[in-house]
Amino acid sequence: MSWSLQLRNGDLVIDKGRLGHVTGVSKLVQDIRCHILERMGTDPLHPDFGSLLDGGTLQSGEEVASIIGETDPELIRSFVVTEINRILSDHQDKQLVRAESDRLTYNKTTLTFGEALDDAQVNIGSVNDILVVQIVLQSKNGDERRLAIPYTL
Repeated sequence: MSWSLQLRNGDLVIDKGRLGHVTGVSKLVQDIRCHILERMGTDPLHPDFGSLLDGGTLQSGEEVASIIGETDPELIRSFVVTEINRILSDHQDKQLVRAESDRLTYNKTTLTFGEALDDAQVNIGSVNDILVVQIVLQSKNGDERRLAIPYTL
């Protein structure tokens, strides 16, 4: 079993005088949210972590402009769906690498079925100038959670 420190609105959560933590599908949702909201290239120890939705820096050093402010709605939708799907695929790939490493090191995995990403659907809607990205995450144990992220265009 693995866990992460619990975040709420970007801050650590204190629960009964202790740092809160998340496990299972709640950890999966929080991990995906952090991956999407982190601008790529801001963490020097993990330069490939994050998204390019608000721009960012590729490992090559190339700067990528933010899609926010773009005027073509179809281009925006296409970019957002592609970027979210890249992040989800990257997350699954990293989980597979971790599971294999765990198997070789510990002869078992430290990931639970609740935190392992099995499937996801990305839906895009808009209200006025706000693009709402809704992601339906399904863990390996069948738990489903919705993650909604609004972007002002």
